[in-house]
Amino acid sequence: MLKRLQSLQFLKTADCSSLEEVFDMEGINVKEAVAVTQLSKLILQFLPKVKQIWNKEPHRILTFQNLKSVMIDQCQRLKNLFPASLVRDLVQLQELQVWSCGIEVIVAKDNGVETTAKFVFPKVTSLRLSHLHQLRSFYPGAHTSQWPLLKELKVRECPEVNLFAFETPTFQQIHHMGNLDMLIHQPLFLVQQVAFPNLEELTLDYNNATEIWQEQFPVNSFCRLRVLNVCEYGDVLVVILSFMLQRLHNLEKLNGKRCSSVKEIFQLEGHDEENQAKMLGRLREIWLRDLPGLTHLWKENSKPGLDLQSLESLEVWNCDSLINLTPCSVSFQNLDTLDVWSCGSLRSLISPLVAKSLVKLKKLKMGGSHMMEVVVENEGGEGADEIVFCKLQHMVLLCLPNLTSFSSGGYIFSFPSLEHMVVEECPKMKIFSSGPITTPRLERVEVADDEWHWQDDLNTTIHNLFMRTHGMY
Repeated sequence: MLKRLQSLQFLKTADCSSLEEVFDMEGINVKEAVAVTQLSKLILQFLPKVKQIWNKEPHRILTFQNLKSVMIDQCQRLKNLFPASLVRDLVQLQELQVWSCGIEVIVAKDNGVETTAKFVFPKVTSLRLSHLHQLRSFYPGAHTSQWPLLKELKVRECPEVNLFAFETPTFQQIHHMGNLDMLIHQPLFLVQQVAFPNLEELTLDYNNATEIWQEQFPVNSFCRLRVLNVCEYGDVLVVILSFMLQRLHNLEKLNGKRCSSVKEIFQLEGHDEENQAKMLGRLREIWLRDLPGLTHLWKENSKPGLDLQSLESLEVWNCDSLINLTPCSVSFQNLDTLDVWSCGSLRSLISPLVAKSLVKLKKLKMGGSHMMEVVVENEGGEGADEIVFCKLQHMVLLCLPNLTSFSSGGYIFSFPSLEHMVVEECPKMKIFSSGPITTPRLERVEVADDEWHWQDDLNTTIHNLFMRTHGMY
């Protein structure tokens, strides 16, 4: 039996409805030294009665120094993954994924761990925890954990656990507060030293918390983070607080959705205002979805603003309280796609100054916003003030019941690359623009599926569509 366990390299156990334990070593009588197993990958799926993977002290018989990947799914009675004494063997572990289990702690207490436990996972690069509704802590006691090579961290639907904390209360503090249950509810990650120095992707989805970050985090924490996904995350008001701007200087993609309490994406006030404008210089994509409380991406009066000159895609959908998309002075010199849908409080989309910066914009989509009156707001510019959308090829204006024109100002608009344009369900749009406009490559305007119109030029076409809609021919 022991020899077979030693030579085992890959174990997948699935759909065994009566299995209660995976490794039962209590019957093995070992006289020789502890053996080393070759097991490198462990997959357990759909084992509804499994209560534990290992018996309490497997390290007395076998060590698991070659284990690289652990994937556990649909084991509803499983309360923990590893006994604490086994963790020291996991020096080769690279991937840990746990879904839809009854897990209460990742590491369970045993007799071989000191009072303040320290767990090190030197080679783990991917950690995914999903739908663990009973998870309360990483370890039920005072501890620290280190993840020096972790690149991907995804925590989804773990509502009973706090993810990050700078410190935990002492036993004396907990006893004084009369809440001994707090000994069990330890944070998933205790950040006392530099945390996640190599983390590149962080996904937080449906976790009950009032904040993501803490100001006490060491400065170099999260310094390589490139992708941040925040979805249905507790009562968070601001996605990126001002003190995190310095730490997230490598951020490239930001995705926020279904966070009902979020009012602001970036907070700029109160911290290193002289340098914060440069902190997000690598951000390329911002995708915001279903944020009903969002009023602005950052406050208009924040000086200086953000450096978003690397931004290539800005998509904002279903943010009904949004009153302005960006401050008037922001520059989007590399923006390729601007897509704004169902943001009912917007009366205009961008300022003339922002419009002038959109020299690389190729796609402009605007729709479903019932208060929108113009796309480019009128700031009283000079009649000869020209705005050129050099690269714009596709423009969509859809379901905008109060849109009267693209701009009511006297600006000169030029669209040298515009080839495809949709104007649909915009009943109050009388004219495209009150100033001169050139569209040398545009030959027709789509007004419905497989229905196109064109007469002379864009202004004439839009005006005739208005007359036709209101029966004024």
